[in-house]
Amino acid sequence: MKTNILFALAISTLIVACTKTTGPAGPQGPAGSQPNGTLDGIITLYNEYGDKQPYSQCTSVRVTLYNSSGSRVDSVNCDASGHYSITNVPAGDYSEYIRDTGYGQSYRSPFQFTGGGSIATDISLSHIPDFTFTVSGDSLKKTATDTVVVIYGTIAPASQPRNIAVFVGSSPTVSFTPGNYSGAYAVTVNANATTFSSSIAINSIYQSGLSTGSLAYFTVYAAAYDYANQSEYTDLTTGQQLYNALGTSASAPSLKL
Repeated sequence: MKTNILFALAISTLIVACTKTTGPAGPQGPAGSQPNGTLDGIITLYNEYGDKQPYSQCTSVRVTLYNSSGSRVDSVNCDASGHYSITNVPAGDYSEYIRDTGYGQSYRSPFQFTGGGSIATDISLSHIPDFTFTVSGDSLKKTATDTVVVIYGTIAPASQPRNIAVFVGSSPTVSFTPGNYSGAYAVTVNANATTFSSSIAINSIYQSGLSTGSLAYFTVYAAAYDYANQSEYTDLTTGQQLYNALGTSASAPSLKL
């Protein structure tokens, strides 16, 4: 019996002696840097009628990458398949401009790249239209019920539909520039048409910030078909869209709402 007790005490002493004691944790080491990565995508070009152009025409499209301080990081052209690739990009905050002669530019607003791998972004550009149109001194009127403003004019005919863009604001200097318009409206001009008209609900003009009895000013632009979805981006200062696939403009007379 005595022998067993002594043996048990020896085993207990051995277990205690072998028990690992954990000391306090050391300081956290610095995080490893992220590897560089790639920004790429496909650029698609459209003519003023909304027809997709061959990717072989994309070789003149330039994609330029800027860092958060506005310095250019890299600039590349697309290849004949419409693909662009900016490689060896460190982690950071960036923005991109996409440009081609004769096309409305596009802009990718500031984004964060965490490094490693790749981010693919596809962009569409529309050709700036060159068709002509006119609006005259009597091209603006309100309906008898004062619910709609109608703006109309003449246009050179074409075999395909086109767009007219109408911008309204409270100043004679109203234009497509963000901060210079209150509301923007698209008008589809039918194929072979020689005239166009646009009915704008007065309530929508009120909702854009103008009030009853105020003067509304209108500026009309030739626009690429589906211009509101191509060659456009959000201006970060005003929150309004900047439409870049616009051509010649004409001012319509002001109208008291």
